[in-house]
Amino acid sequence: MLTEGYFNAESVAKELGWHYKKHSHASRYSPAIVSRFDIEVVENETDKSMSVKLKDDENDRNYSLGIMHPKSSQFNAWDIAYNKSYTVENWNGIHNDELNYKLASLNKVEENLFKPQNPKTIDLIVGDFNTVMNSDFGDNSIESNVKTYAGLKLAMSSKLIDDMHFKDSYRVVHPSVKKAPGYTGSWWFQRDKLAWGRIDHIMYRNNKELDYKLKPVKSYVTHYHPVTWVSDHSAVVTKFKVIKKK
Repeated sequence: MLTEGYFNAESVAKELGWHYKKHSHASRYSPAIVSRFDIEVVENETDKSMSVKLKDDENDRNYSLGIMHPKSSQFNAWDIAYNKSYTVENWNGIHNDELNYKLASLNKVEENLFKPQNPKTIDLIVGDFNTVMNSDFGDNSIESNVKTYAGLKLAMSSKLIDDMHFKDSYRVVHPSVKKAPGYTGSWWFQRDKLAWGRIDHIMYRNNKELDYKLKPVKSYVTHYHPVTWVSDHSAVVTKFKVIKKK
């Protein structure tokens, strides 16, 4: 998935010999997807998000994939909490940002793909979320200012993980925030690497109706590119193993 890959998707797909689909809006900030599976676009007109379905014909498996890039604001959760200790004003700004931008983007993807949950698909939501998960926030954080928000929960993370039952592939593989903070700001932007936190995610949800499931076996953040890293974000990679249920 290329979060801001509208103008790169075709050349990447051609190099790999894969399929690709792009957002309807021609912009350097618009997303695209490159996949070895067939891609069906469900919706690609919402600002910086896409909803698609992937078909693995060889193994007769189906995936619903939401691509998210919610709007950024001056009250992005990690930006505020990393730089400023808790105050009512700071928290209200964060909470309103979560409701108006982050949760609004998630709700659109949910409406397109996951209401109701398709009994024949495994579900994924990926992208630059411009916010962190509750696993990395408040008293779970290793950053002193962020810890002052202890006991508070971010709206989008709460809905995604607690209500919709998605799992955070990086945290499944690396449960310790202290040992693997996983910050996704590019190392080409040293000052921003910590300030951004871990805001790029690969989320997944298995389906009880299917006889197979996904298990993340490796997940990492890579800061390097053999030529030039063209983004102010690092890339997040998760390797899944498809396991047959007993």
